[in-house]
Amino acid sequence: MFFNYTLLLVLFVVSIPFHAVADETQKYVSPDGKLHALVVPVGKAGDGPRESRVEVRNSGGKVLLSRSFASKDGEHGYVVYRADWTADSQFFVFSVGSSGGHQPWHSPIYFYCRSDSRLRLLDDYLGPITDPNFMLSAPDTIHATKLKKYGDLESVAVEAKLSKLIKQNLKR
Repeated sequence: MFFNYTLLLVLFVVSIPFHAVADETQKYVSPDGKLHALVVPVGKAGDGPRESRVEVRNSGGKVLLSRSFASKDGEHGYVVYRADWTADSQFFVFSVGSSGGHQPWHSPIYFYCRSDSRLRLLDDYLGPITDPNFMLSAPDTIHATKLKKYGDLESVAVEAKLSKLIKQNLKR
């Protein structure tokens, strides 16, 4: 019994920062200071964190991108889990998790590309991402975890230069 209570307490304590952050608008300024991204809580407030809307704006406040991850019932959308700019200010990267706990193994990562103001899904380039805790290294490399192969829940570490992914995609 002690183990079950300890595990429950650990899960509760680990979830506190996530819930607190998800209920307040978070602002991320690009390293060059020319753009900022907002992660805004939207939708229904339920037992967990509220779903998110992501906006990227220029220094004058003009909206360059706005994407809502809200659902009508507050249980079928996404909550932004982690977000950051690449060191070169060219990409805003963020991971999301299901607001209703659906597909807990899947943690999609999106990235906003400054050069064309488009939002892209990393899954489309590397396959399904399984961990929301990505890392970035200069100038624009992402370190993430993805499924080793479709239909299997084994994960592997992966890294990719976002600028290179964009160029490869343009050739398709």
